[in-house]
Amino acid sequence: MHIFGGHDDVRGDGGYTLPELLVVIALMGVVLALAWNVNQYITHVNRANEREALLGAEIRTPLMYIDKLLMQNSQIEGGSTPYRISFFTDVNADDVKERNVIEAAADGTLVATTWNVDGANNNVGAPTRVMRLSSENVNVALGEPLFTYMSYDDDGNPVVITDQSKFAGNARSVVTTIHATWGDQTLSDTRESFLRNRE
Repeated sequence: MHIFGGHDDVRGDGGYTLPELLVVIALMGVVLALAWNVNQYITHVNRANEREALLGAEIRTPLMYIDKLLMQNSQIEGGSTPYRISFFTDVNADDVKERNVIEAAADGTLVATTWNVDGANNNVGAPTRVMRLSSENVNVALGEPLFTYMSYDDDGNPVVITDQSKFAGNARSVVTTIHATWGDQTLSDTRESFLRNRE
């Protein structure tokens, strides 16, 4: 005879045993631990990608652009400074010189401006190109030179030119160092451009 309504099972239809609950909790712990580790990994990868994107956009691409122009220069102008360089090129070999000015400003921008010039080296009209190379530049804020002008002694050893009045006439290479901020870090890279087409 069945005392509890015709059922032989004393625990009832809707419950779970303690071992079953412990297995479920353990499985949930494993799943949550895996989810946490995957989340941490994805966060780490995303931060690394953001850092590389900043390095590419704010440092490496401007360095390549500056290097390309500096290698084609025919003359560095007077008035160039550690944060500004002005020089002439004939990029498209059409016998029309271009004046290129690359300058780091205190507002964090790094801008390259190009004008066509006449035979007397006067700008002809408005700039033909104004390009913002970086908007996160901190060279001026850190007091770190964007451009270091180099010469060589009689033995071929590099010598830093410190007298700004000699940048135009004596420089044989220019070392460009770009600093940019990423969060609380300052990132930088450097490239030396040899001035091959000097007049």
